[in-house]
Amino acid sequence: LILAGIPTEFLNTQYRMHPALAAFSSRVFYGGALSSGVTSAERTPSRPVFPWPNVEVPLAFVHCTGPHAKDKMSFFNESEAMWVARLVGHLFSQGVQPAAVGIITPYAAQRTHLKRLFAASDSPLVGGGDVEVCSVDEFQGREKDYIVVSCVRSTANTSDINESGPAGVSVGFLTDARRLNVILTRARYGMVLVGNAAVLSTSDLWSELLCDLSEQECVVAGAHLHSLAAVTELGFRRTNYKFDFHHGRQC
Repeated sequence: LILAGIPTEFLNTQYRMHPALAAFSSRVFYGGALSSGVTSAERTPSRPVFPWPNVEVPLAFVHCTGPHAKDKMSFFNESEAMWVARLVGHLFSQGVQPAAVGIITPYAAQRTHLKRLFAASDSPLVGGGDVEVCSVDEFQGREKDYIVVSCVRSTANTSDINESGPAGVSVGFLTDARRLNVILTRARYGMVLVGNAAVLSTSDLWSELLCDLSEQECVVAGAHLHSLAAVTELGFRRTNYKFDFHHGRQC
């Protein structure tokens, strides 16, 4: 419709999410024009349900280096799936209901893997089968109180990663600005992204996001949920990435 010359009007106030969750999308995708019609207090639960690295920002990126594997024309990542299960299990243990949690992954094979993991009869997650696991496009226009994202693409060999990108490892359509904007704007109260930060940061868009998160001490790694610590050794590049949604291109 835009390309056909149909007049548009930008809705510049969001009422869904904690203002800190909207900050990156406002700056990078909307030129700073998106404001929040809800306060931080209105999007903070009465008692903490997650050990956010920065208590002022209900957002975390868990750096996971387990490699992905191919399943026909798609990909899955077992290490990330186990992290997703831990994260969702913690939310359940704090009284968050399955219907309030959504899992987003861009790959069909990972979606299938997670659904099987959660629905298995021996799954430690009681009620895990009731958690929605969807693709990015399936979550368009929807929301949940808490969102957990599995990015999937990774490599076991960090020496493969250089300034021009990881040899033999592509981040695929994770670099799609529209899809990343959808991912980042689904959660009302909090969001956790799970992925290989070193691989993802070879994309200018993801490097800009990871720089923001790193500056807020929200990029973490560790063996267990309560032993996560800030990642400082990766040195993400500030790229000043901007995307013009009106014209559908990077600017």
